[in-house]
Amino acid sequence: MIEKAFKTIKTALEEIRPIFVRKEARTGGHVFVCMLAYMLIKYIWEQVKELGFTQEFIFQTLDKIQYLIYELIEGVEIKKLPDEFQPHQQQILNKLQITLPQKL
Repeated sequence: MIEKAFKTIKTALEEIRPIFVRKEARTGGHVFVCMLAYMLIKYIWEQVKELGFTQEFIFQTLDKIQYLIYELIEGVEIKKLPDEFQPHQQQILNKLQITLPQKL
């Protein structure tokens, strides 16, 4: 199971490539971030796999939820999330029990 996790970290969705760090603390920090990313991906997959989507599709779908920035006048910006989502996006958000904020 551990070998599978490291293989996933190196080659799958995270696309982590060699990062050359020289100090022990930085190496430990890099490994920590990689394992945290793996845990998040594993948790999301466990929650939504019954929807029948591939892992790649799920993460591409979530990645497409982005906010827009409207600049009204110089220096005044409004950040806005979409009001409506694609049906598959809404299914994934519902399964993960995620409610996005109204304002950013």
